[in-house]
Amino acid sequence: MLAQIWEGTAMVPARVGQGISGLLTHTSPVGLIATGVAVGLLVSPGLRKGARRFLVGGTKVGLTAQEKVKSNVLQVKQGWQDILAEARTKEQNNVNPAPIVSIAEND
Repeated sequence: MLAQIWEGTAMVPARVGQGISGLLTHTSPVGLIATGVAVGLLVSPGLRKGARRFLVGGTKVGLTAQEKVKSNVLQVKQGWQDILAEARTKEQNNVNPAPIVSIAEND
């Protein structure tokens, strides 16, 4: 009875006697790969050094991309401000148009 209660929970695997083969069948491939990489990084200094180079290079690419995006955003912002300034100038020039003379005033 107690084994049936424990089987339904996440605390104990449903089949305790399966060992590693049972663990491998219930683990996703991504989890297995992540575990292998973590163990490799803990054990191998050469792998740690290579991983560091990879992370530094990736960070450099990310920072370069960030700078390009900032530059493009700044150019778009400046272009938009120019458009708004031109529109405001045209609006101010049209605020006081020449007075309209009605036909009734000429008589």
